[in-house]
Amino acid sequence: MQFELDGVRVDSFSHSPDNNREELLYNQTVFSTTGLAGTVHTLVMAAAPGSNTSLILFDWAEYT
Repeated sequence: MQFELDGVRVDSFSHSPDNNREELLYNQTVFSTTGLAGTVHTLVMAAAPGSNTSLILFDWAEYT
């Protein structure tokens, strides 16, 4: 996955599963940042482009 914050690519996350097991990562932090100004922000999360198949199963976000 690739992450853009306010139009700037800021991070990425990659996980290569074991093809012999059905494996999902639960409670996995894939992006975290600190020090944001107290204004409106836009976070875009997208499957990374390329020849490999990507799957994103998104179920929750935490903002503190």
